[in-house]
Amino acid sequence: MIKRIFKTLGVLTFFGISLVSLYLVNLFYMKPASIDHYLAKEVITDLVDSPEAMTYMGVFDGLNWLTNHNAKLSIPKSDDLKKDIQNARKRLNILNKYNDESLNDGQRITKKIAIFDTENQLNQLELFPYHDYPLNQVRGEHH
Repeated sequence: MIKRIFKTLGVLTFFGISLVSLYLVNLFYMKPASIDHYLAKEVITDLVDSPEAMTYMGVFDGLNWLTNHNAKLSIPKSDDLKKDIQNARKRLNILNKYNDESLNDGQRITKKIAIFDTENQLNQLELFPYHDYPLNQVRGEHH
């Protein structure tokens, strides 16, 4: 009886790990079925790449003992520009693959916003790669 329970638990664990693995492979290496899952993954991976963004958001402050992000700065390296441009193009390509007819109204609006934001990011990276400090009404020139 106990042997049968352990065997059943082993089979269920195997199938559970297999399903989670398939989901993660689909999420990170293919176009996920849900645009919501894809955009959430993009936000999290962008946050994890930037210690300053992690501190700004405050979500990961409870995990500072693990990430030590509060003691780091986001200093771009010379090859980060090419990588960021490639990632933005890849993100734009994946976003355009989602069929609007299969999305609900909220997802369609989210897709349009994500495409708009990604196109702006791509333009900024290509046209103004070294201009990271914008002049605007908040951070304008102060005398």
